[in-house]
Amino acid sequence: MKNTFHCILLIATCGATAVTCHAKSLAVTANHPFSHVEIAYSHNDCSYMYSPIDFCGERHVSEMKDAIERRTANFNGHYILLNIKEWRPSEYYGDSVVVIDAESGIAYPMPFDYYAGKVNMINSKILKNPKLTFSAGGNKICVDGSILVYRSTTNGHFCFYFDGHKFSGFQTEYMN
Repeated sequence: MKNTFHCILLIATCGATAVTCHAKSLAVTANHPFSHVEIAYSHNDCSYMYSPIDFCGERHVSEMKDAIERRTANFNGHYILLNIKEWRPSEYYGDSVVVIDAESGIAYPMPFDYYAGKVNMINSKILKNPKLTFSAGGNKICVDGSILVYRSTTNGHFCFYFDGHKFSGFQTEYMN
């Protein structure tokens, strides 16, 4: 009886230690270093066709590397959704968005130049702040505001779905 008790105690202690060690190793797992930018649609190097945004530019790569080093996945299981500030004149606001695979280090730019608040099309003044919604467990990203695609701004509510390599849902000119 005494030996049985000691065996059970030993098994319970080893099992608890193994679970604790496994949980600690999961918590310490680092993201994969930045690898490269991948664009699944027509592009020139690291830009969508005719886009002024170069996702392989020094500033963009630096921000993606920093996000990989400092952040944990916040989108669709193992991805980091990252806003990158683009132009910021006094009355304008705009962020490009990339989805970074924390397991491979590959970054996937969303198919627009940047998103901003809803814009008055007559005088270009911001009417409402932008809203970007997404979830840690889903593959849907929605923009409520305006998006700039190839020199054209469109107001509305735009939802995109990410399949691990490219986007679907709302179709922009860059996706054609």
